[in-house]
Amino acid sequence: MSRASFRIAALAVGLSGGFAWAAGPVDGEVDAQWWAGDATIQEGPIRLAADDAGAPAYRGELWLFRRYGFRAGQYAADLGTLGTGDARATSLDFLWRAVSAAENTFFAVGLGWQRMELPSVGMQDPTSGARLDVEGRLGLGGVTYFYAQGGYAPTLDAPAAADPVLGRFEDLSGWEWEAGVRWKLAPFVHLRAGYRQLEVDYTRVDPLGARSEGTYETRGWLAGLGIHF
Repeated sequence: MSRASFRIAALAVGLSGGFAWAAGPVDGEVDAQWWAGDATIQEGPIRLAADDAGAPAYRGELWLFRRYGFRAGQYAADLGTLGTGDARATSLDFLWRAVSAAENTFFAVGLGWQRMELPSVGMQDPTSGARLDVEGRLGLGGVTYFYAQGGYAPTLDAPAAADPVLGRFEDLSGWEWEAGVRWKLAPFVHLRAGYRQLEVDYTRVDPLGARSEGTYETRGWLAGLGIHF
């Protein structure tokens, strides 16, 4: 995790956690995962693929009064086989349970922020922007719950290209979704397994003004171990 991303996540968790202990009940989870994703870059007729881009992932969340949630996560893809640096997605979200039947049975909506590092497509700087979030869970007896969540960033910043020959980037947007199951292994310890997909769409404009549509995508299974409280 980059220092900037770690500071943002730590600050959000620390502030929300401190407020929660002072003001009322709090529930939370912290996971370390492995995302066994495959990555592809499609730009016009050119397609690059990294069939084994698996990398560590981290996520954490806090819920106040079983109504208001804070979630932070970072997911990476190892693109060394393409001769480029890792792709990395960092997010920070605020969620509100619009429907809450039980602790782990609810439907939530929210707003968040997403940051993408994509040197693999020639971006020198990260791209970031606000996003919309949804999440749903279905609990089974307090031991297991199924979940599905998604985020959509309709407009991301236009980053600078690593080389002027690459032109410039415009019209960036991104989305991701994940679905899976969390199982309580022991008191305060759980396992998680699921499937995740992340995509960023963009337009590249070369120095002569020609435009080409591009897509970066990572998808694959994930598994992790975490603690809850």
